[in-house]
Amino acid sequence: MAYIDKAYIESKSNTEDISSILSSNGIDVAELNNIITDAEATVNRKLSARYVTPIPTPTNDLKRIVLDITLYFIYSLSHNDKEMEAVYNRYLLALKTLDNIANGKESLSGATEIAEPTSRAIIVAKSRTQKYTSEYLDTM
Repeated sequence: MAYIDKAYIESKSNTEDISSILSSNGIDVAELNNIITDAEATVNRKLSARYVTPIPTPTNDLKRIVLDITLYFIYSLSHNDKEMEAVYNRYLLALKTLDNIANGKESLSGATEIAEPTSRAIIVAKSRTQKYTSEYLDTM
């Protein structure tokens, strides 16, 4: 289930810029869908530490996060960092928001939390002392 689609992007952004970047004849739907899929994978990867993904009913905030990441991916195809500073800043803010959601600093309405969030603890197992060493067996 896609969080956003071409129509959503067109309603929230400058389609002329996007069209010129993706194709001289307009937006190539297959390429745009691949970019959207990559953005959604980024979102799902970050949210999966706390929520069941994909989110079945994405909120407007979540759609905006996916849009910001998608626009960053699109603009990075033909612009340098200075040319797309505003897009880059929105991208960084989107990633920070996702991290805050995943870490429990913010919540995501309409999403199902995982019963036990993935632990990030490291478990160290120490081996037991070997009882039947060669020295012990030689004494028998």
